[in-house]
Amino acid sequence: MTKDRLQRVYHLNNEIKMWQRELDDLSNKSLTGTQNTNGISGNGKADRVGEYAARKTDIEKIIEARLLELQIARDEIMQWIDNIPDSLTRQIVYYRSCNLMKWKEVAECIGAGYTPDAVRMIYTRYINILKSK
Repeated sequence: MTKDRLQRVYHLNNEIKMWQRELDDLSNKSLTGTQNTNGISGNGKADRVGEYAARKTDIEKIIEARLLELQIARDEIMQWIDNIPDSLTRQIVYYRSCNLMKWKEVAECIGAGYTPDAVRMIYTRYINILKSK
């Protein structure tokens, strides 16, 4: 497992948020006041509604595919985490890579006086050890 693969969940999650914002923007878009550019007389609203519906369906399919990809990536990471021999390191990697917590949040969950820098260092050292093998 590489750091890039561990960060895949983070990037997929951000991409899903991006598409969700696009879907929300499309859903909120007003059809009034838009220009009819197809050269047909009338208000052209039916064409625009159809276009919006088709685009909305496309974005929903993209989101569904990314959600599946995200679940597969999380499952892969969780299986890998299960093989980490040290409990503390497993927890840190899980919180950071699967729950997408910031270092401060990871430290708070771990407790026992661990600082954000301490948990970051444990994570980084473990990943660097894997790179050197």
